[in-house]
Amino acid sequence: MTVAVYPSRLSGNVRAIASKSVLHRLLIAAALADGETVIGNVTMSADISATISAVGALGKSVHYGDSKLYIKNGSYADSVNVNESGSTFRFMLPVLSATAKGRSLTFHGSTYLASRPISPLYEELTAHGAIISEKGRFPMTVSGRLSAGKYTIPGNISSQFVSGLLFALPLLDGDSEITVDGRLESKPYVDITLRTLDIFGIRVEESAHGYRIRGGQRYVSPGFINCEGDASNAAFFLAAGALSEEFVGVTGLDPSTAQGDYAAIDLLSRFGAKKILNTSSVAFCAAPLSGIKIDATDIPDLVPILSLLAAVSSGETVISGARRLRMKESDRLCSVTEVLSALGADITEAEDGLIINGVGRLHGGRVSSHNDHRIAMTAAIASLVSDGEIIIDGFEAINKSYPDFMRDFAALGGRIEVLE
Repeated sequence: MTVAVYPSRLSGNVRAIASKSVLHRLLIAAALADGETVIGNVTMSADISATISAVGALGKSVHYGDSKLYIKNGSYADSVNVNESGSTFRFMLPVLSATAKGRSLTFHGSTYLASRPISPLYEELTAHGAIISEKGRFPMTVSGRLSAGKYTIPGNISSQFVSGLLFALPLLDGDSEITVDGRLESKPYVDITLRTLDIFGIRVEESAHGYRIRGGQRYVSPGFINCEGDASNAAFFLAAGALSEEFVGVTGLDPSTAQGDYAAIDLLSRFGAKKILNTSSVAFCAAPLSGIKIDATDIPDLVPILSLLAAVSSGETVISGARRLRMKESDRLCSVTEVLSALGADITEAEDGLIINGVGRLHGGRVSSHNDHRIAMTAAIASLVSDGEIIIDGFEAINKSYPDFMRDFAALGGRIEVLE
């Protein structure tokens, strides 16, 4: 899909969609628990549909209605399609290795996802009894039975490796330990996993260098639980407020969240945007913006939209700690640089980040989403500080996390037109 996004002014409030990160985890925990679980405040997306498909291999059926997911006992599926969802694949590979019990299960997914890093999780699983077909290609079959023991995972590749093991290891007969080699980057995502496990009655002990997990535990359903709002996707509209003459706000965010991307609120304030924060919403409007230094180690998903803000702030912004962005839906350091440069930004790609010198305003142009939902939405928000329309090819990438982005953008006053 190709869209044209025209210069416009936004104002008003939107409600945060459900956190994709939290919802993935609630679904998996619910599928591992006995009985029925109902999850409220649900927003569907392509990635969540992938996890719904995957939990069928755990003998659960999932029904969606009235913004709720109903997870009940069902029949066991022998194959799952994870599509392009890295979270689904990296979480479910250990879980299905732990629960296969002699069954052979098959993963299907996109060629693109198959190329994303899965080592050393793959090697740790096979060293502990899992039998997994050749990595780097789908279909991938899983059989054997995972055994308890000591697992070592580097902290600088993907926190999803740790989360996947945290879901799986409590199910094993013996006790296990995860040693994280080096600093655990994106640790807030693991904290979301730990909070989810606690809700479902699973206890994990955090150690100086990782986690200790007692075996033989059972997931216990809370019955009903609401999914909290998504801070990472809310950041696009909060940043839109920082670029708008009138306030743009988001409701439905939880200040007590474990989501690292809630840091967007503090970062927008550091840029100089004017903030209104209360118990039901947070909103921003424009004020003189100045460049800042950003360590993106724990907030990689915020880099695209923060880069746009930096592009129109006075002075220099330096973003570091973002090397892992090269392993996302696109090489985001490269794609952010390419898209914003095409719109007139002064941006330089570094090995682990970006250097951005503010230019005041951008101009129109034609850009690609790079099949990356966060790049597509960043390009759309750029229209607020552009002197001409922005044509975005591949805008359907938003379906991965935020299918209703165009609706919410238009409801705030944005002008967007589907061209083809």
